[in-house]
Amino acid sequence: DGLQWTPITSSPTASALNRIAFGNNLYVAVGDDGVFTSSDTISWIPRQAVGVSSVVDVAFFGGRFVAIAAFDTLTSTDGISWTISDLDFVNGSPYANAICGGMNG
Repeated sequence: DGLQWTPITSSPTASALNRIAFGNNLYVAVGDDGVFTSSDTISWIPRQAVGVSSVVDVAFFGGRFVAIAAFDTLTSTDGISWTISDLDFVNGSPYANAICGGMNG
């Protein structure tokens, strides 16, 4: 409700978290140590994103999560299983717009 807050006594990682997204009743946080998920934002589970460590951004769009790492684009429909994808991030694609904060082209 935005009024009641619970202090978090531990982070899912000792490294920086860069972004968080919500979709399909799941929170997905990304950071220097990869991808983490939570259903309540208190308990976090590290998720395997094969071959990717530092993830800089994540968004939920079109029924899936899209995350950006240094040289890779990751996608997941459930936030748990991730694959490296060949999404087109050129010329105002909807995925690029979602990651960059909106659908303004």
